[in-house]
Amino acid sequence: MSLLSQVLASAGISTVVIGSIAWVFRSWVSEHMRNTIRFEYDQKLEAHKAQLKAESEIALEKVRADLSIAAAERQIQFSRLHEKRATVIAELHAHLMDLLIKLTDYVNIYETSWDKSREERRTAAIDAFNMLIAYYPKNRIFLSKFAIEKIENIVNESRSKLYQFLHEVDLLQTKGTHNVQKWGDIFKYVNSEMTIALDDLECEFRLLLGNNSEPGPSYSSCTSKT
Repeated sequence: MSLLSQVLASAGISTVVIGSIAWVFRSWVSEHMRNTIRFEYDQKLEAHKAQLKAESEIALEKVRADLSIAAAERQIQFSRLHEKRATVIAELHAHLMDLLIKLTDYVNIYETSWDKSREERRTAAIDAFNMLIAYYPKNRIFLSKFAIEKIENIVNESRSKLYQFLHEVDLLQTKGTHNVQKWGDIFKYVNSEMTIALDDLECEFRLLLGNNSEPGPSYSSCTSKT
């Protein structure tokens, strides 16, 4: 083999070797870069996950805190509403009892010389009725439907009996006419039917102050009667 042939052969082998080395080097560089990029990406991904988790926990705690504050505010509002309802029921009950007492006194069959005059008792009964109807409508929102029905029935019946007694008994008596039957009917209603209605209403008032149940028209007794 000539010197030229040997040189060319050596050059070819060198080229192949160098090419192989270059390919291996490029492959190593590429793999190293991929590993480096993958490592950096995994680190950033884990850091991002940790950040998201931390932000999520912070947001969750904020929601829990907001819910806790809202629940506390609702509890305060409920307590205030319950206190207002208790005040309304107490004052309304006082008006109803005052009306019952004054109306009973006005229509009383058994009059004595120690009693106030019929005119004074009439004025007292009318004033008690007017105070009730002035207070009740603007505070009925605090009552149950059952209580409202009971009160409105008492108001209507009281108005009717007050009017009947005034015109069919009291004023006629001043003219020397006595309607004993009507007087007896009115007196009986005030001392029985109206008293029973107030007893039922008191049971409903106790329920309203103790819980939120509304027994409705079928309700006929409460713990105080059992």
